[in-house]
Amino acid sequence: MGTVAYDLIKKFEGCSLKAYPDPATGGTPWTIGYGSTMDKNGKPFKKGDIITQSEAEALLVRDINKIQNELQKDAKLAKLSENAIDAIISLCYNVGIGSFKRSKCYKAIIENDLETVCRQWDWFKANGKFMKGLARRRIAELGEFLNNV
Repeated sequence: MGTVAYDLIKKFEGCSLKAYPDPATGGTPWTIGYGSTMDKNGKPFKKGDIITQSEAEALLVRDINKIQNELQKDAKLAKLSENAIDAIISLCYNVGIGSFKRSKCYKAIIENDLETVCRQWDWFKANGKFMKGLARRRIAELGEFLNNV
């Protein structure tokens, strides 16, 4: 796991040691730590759940590794730099790997169409509402993606 993904996620997710409803949906899934939705046994978090800081860190590493392992199965992404992969990990951590793989952004990455990548790295909304925090995160991720291009 690259430290760029880890640092981006920690910076933009923040950490809560008490479970809270997903801010994008206003409800489920319940989220804890740096945005984890499942405990170490794969059970969803629920209202009232509390974890320690070390548990939050462990969940973050687990969740990043899961995404990284999925991305490593994609031979089309093998040519990308570590920074680019870390940026994609941060994006997928937030929007889901399925959404990313179905996106025009993914297709543009595969085609090495950087202009389209820049236009399509556009997950700025939650529940149809523009979110400044998501825009800042996307800009930071895209900057890392383009680093060493």
